[in-house]
Amino acid sequence: MRRTGPDPAGLGRTGPDWAGLGRTGPDWARPDRTAHQRPALDNSLAGSRPLGDAAPVMEQEAAVRLVEEELEHEYQKWSALGVDAVRTTVLRVAEHELVWKVYWQSEEYARTRNPAAMLIGHGPYLVDRIDGGLHQIGVVSEENGKWEADYRARIRGMRVRTAVDDLHDELCEIAATRGRMQAVRTLRKTLTMLSPAQALDYVQALLGGEPPPRLVALAVGQLVEPINPVFAVQTVHRGERHRTA
Repeated sequence: MRRTGPDPAGLGRTGPDWAGLGRTGPDWARPDRTAHQRPALDNSLAGSRPLGDAAPVMEQEAAVRLVEEELEHEYQKWSALGVDAVRTTVLRVAEHELVWKVYWQSEEYARTRNPAAMLIGHGPYLVDRIDGGLHQIGVVSEENGKWEADYRARIRGMRVRTAVDDLHDELCEIAATRGRMQAVRTLRKTLTMLSPAQALDYVQALLGGEPPPRLVALAVGQLVEPINPVFAVQTVHRGERHRTA
């Protein structure tokens, strides 16, 4: 049985192998093969952007091996269920400041470059360059880049600027130039659910350096649009940092 069809998981996969079936590395991915025996990967999109102060822990070769292992695992899993799984392989790797973006395709396409053998609608694997976590994104998120905000905030726990930050900047500027009560009125126009007392508390606390979390949560719910699941990062395996925490 060969599975094709739509993408109920919202990962943007269409055409053959929409469920990620049959993802496996070729026989050169076996541990007994040395690096020089493996075909050279196409790194035409790889950059050289530094990671800043944090030196990368996960090197490119290790990232490729990690994805190869996942491809093999998926192939074996679906083959055991009687699915006519398609053998796939790592095609190329691109460097990103946060991750290695590991692209994969069918082994037949990698060998022949025959468009008829190309799997369509899937995005790359992401291997975190710090903790080695393995993630995946869909093709739409790959094309528009919206996976990055989700990755920074949810996967890495980094601070990401939102519309709430813009509101806070605006309120502080208004309070400095036109007075605190004008800032309160502006806040109530933006967050209509706040009572006058809540808006005053919000502005006073904001100007003091720390707005009330319960009121900020209301602002987030009103102003920050939840990420579309189609753009979200899907975690395959958490990184070492999380497994040992």
